[in-house]
Amino acid sequence: MATKPDPELIAARLYAAEKLGEAVQTLALHPASIKDRLRAAALPLAAVNPMLLPIAIRRQFEQMIREMTSKSERPKGQGALSATLYRMRESTAVRIATRLYSIEGEYAGWLRDRCA
Repeated sequence: MATKPDPELIAARLYAAEKLGEAVQTLALHPASIKDRLRAAALPLAAVNPMLLPIAIRRQFEQMIREMTSKSERPKGQGALSATLYRMRESTAVRIATRLYSIEGEYAGWLRDRCA
């Protein structure tokens, strides 16, 4: 006999999908440079609990976040995200944005397969 899915877990996973979608939408619609769009997309990404993501997607997500916040040496008062984006090449920012788009799509597909 199949167990009923936990409604709280389903709600949390849908919330994560919503936040990933919001981050992708920010990348697509924000009127600034790619680095500024990544900075704006970081806000909804901060609300995503990686533990809700399937392991393969979680690894990609965590790697992406590490790449967005990799600079440990930064001026006083500047966060890791700002310091990293300041020093980041445009091509790296594009690669991270592309990865975010891919992660969002993979997760949406994974959810559809489980909720259908």
